[in-house]
Amino acid sequence: MRSQEYWSQLMRDAGIGDDCIEEYAAMFVEQRIRYFQIFKLVYTDFKLIGMKRVGDIVRLRQYIIRDLNEARRISYTRELCARISSTDLSPSESVPVSVDANMKSQEYWSQFMRDAGIGDDCTEEYAAMFVEQRIRYFQIFKLVYKDFKLIGMKRVGDIVRLRQYIRELNEAKRKSYDRELCARISSTEQSLSESVPGCYQ
Repeated sequence: MRSQEYWSQLMRDAGIGDDCIEEYAAMFVEQRIRYFQIFKLVYTDFKLIGMKRVGDIVRLRQYIIRDLNEARRISYTRELCARISSTDLSPSESVPVSVDANMKSQEYWSQFMRDAGIGDDCTEEYAAMFVEQRIRYFQIFKLVYKDFKLIGMKRVGDIVRLRQYIRELNEAKRKSYDRELCARISSTEQSLSESVPGCYQ
């Protein structure tokens, strides 16, 4: 059984806003949540505990899922990239140090909706929902259909259009990363070939 102070720190580490940390920590204590249980909790469990904001639930679940194995995988990836490049990882490749850096304004989400092809009559409404529910940019790639409904979007066509646009963004991001990684590997091989004659021949 963990103390409220422990859960407060976990919420803080997960990037939950200061205005909700103590409230959520008190809920975890009241509901007698054990540490080992958090790895088994699903979305509806967090709602039953008392958390209401979609963005906070998504953020906490992502933090828990990444906890051990994901953290080790990221550490390995960063070490590998460091070996094939003399420069540090760019912000797009590294783990976000501050999730608040991904918090976007209503103006940003309005433009995002327009780029996705959402009608002008709904862009401001949807943008306000994303701000109210504290949706971060990096979270949109993990959202499923039900999440958009919970955020407040009601029109099926708009949800399908937005999800398709997000998939296209994700694919473009992946291709960009692959191209950059291949370029770094090629550059590293070239450097090794020049410093050690015959190495790659």
